[in-house]
Amino acid sequence: MNTFSQVWVFSDTPSRLPELMNGAQALANQINTFVLNDADGAQAIQLGANHVWKLNGKPDDRMIEDYAGVMADTIRQHGADGLVLLPNTRRGKLLAAKLGYRLKAAVSNDASTVSVQDGKATVKHMVYGGLAIGEERIATPYAVLTISSGTFDAAQPDASRTGETHTVEWQAPAVAITRTA
Repeated sequence: MNTFSQVWVFSDTPSRLPELMNGAQALANQINTFVLNDADGAQAIQLGANHVWKLNGKPDDRMIEDYAGVMADTIRQHGADGLVLLPNTRRGKLLAAKLGYRLKAAVSNDASTVSVQDGKATVKHMVYGGLAIGEERIATPYAVLTISSGTFDAAQPDASRTGETHTVEWQAPAVAITRTA
């Protein structure tokens, strides 16, 4: 088996979504994308998402990363395993840590190469401050990866693609940081 049954994608940076979607197409049969608005949802479908999950209802004083709980619940409800792809940004890394904890998943940051071997993700990334390339084979059912820019080519939009759109409602986390300014 050289692909995952499903992959989950989220990008806090709209310009990174095409690259992550192309990676998702190479790694999985079913592509699910979390988005923050309808425009991003339409773009995700044109880029190949089978299912778009619109995150809805976050109060203005909360961080996007606080969606981690409902994202993890949604991922678990739709399969006992899977791959999560996030951009290699500060927000992506924080969200990766939160999702990794909630999914009991291995987290690998700064991935420069991702492949699937025997149903498990194999990831290459820089180690020792960039002096060497490390390779990890992730053995947990879920794998959460932050992808370095340039790892995959950008997917091209296709307006003829169709997909399903779903809504994921906000659930306040037990502990949260609120913005005051």
